[in-house]
Amino acid sequence: MSKALSILINNYNYAPYLSECIQSALDQSVSALEVIVVDDGSVDESRAIIEGFGNRIQAVFQANQGQASAMNRGFLQSKGDLILFLDADDKLLPDCVERVVQSWETGASKLHFPLNIINDQGKECGEIPAKGKVLPAGDLLHTLLDKGTYPWM
Repeated sequence: MSKALSILINNYNYAPYLSECIQSALDQSVSALEVIVVDDGSVDESRAIIEGFGNRIQAVFQANQGQASAMNRGFLQSKGDLILFLDADDKLLPDCVERVVQSWETGASKLHFPLNIINDQGKECGEIPAKGKVLPAGDLLHTLLDKGTYPWM
């Protein structure tokens, strides 16, 4: 698959995690990748950390409007055919995007996977297995319509 890829990082006062998060996005094993970081009005050291990455990322600074607003703002900036949403306290393994691309199927609208919890020193604390449940696969429309939700990380 030869697609343009975007990683959108939303941040609000996550300075202790932010540098590792951004670096993990930049360290992916695939090319054709853009990294957009939307800071949602942080009052900690986040701005300086974001600016420290220079032109390796697209930095967007906005007044605090909430996580959904930050994600939407990043989405509007993105040029990717595939978009990975990442919270600033998350960290990607180097082959994460490559594995997403390999797993992507035509007609899919979402791909999800388990996450590992890390602390503010970057140490793994354990996996989040979709709130204790196996992640569902396939067409989830009927599950969503019947239950209004489905297990996700």
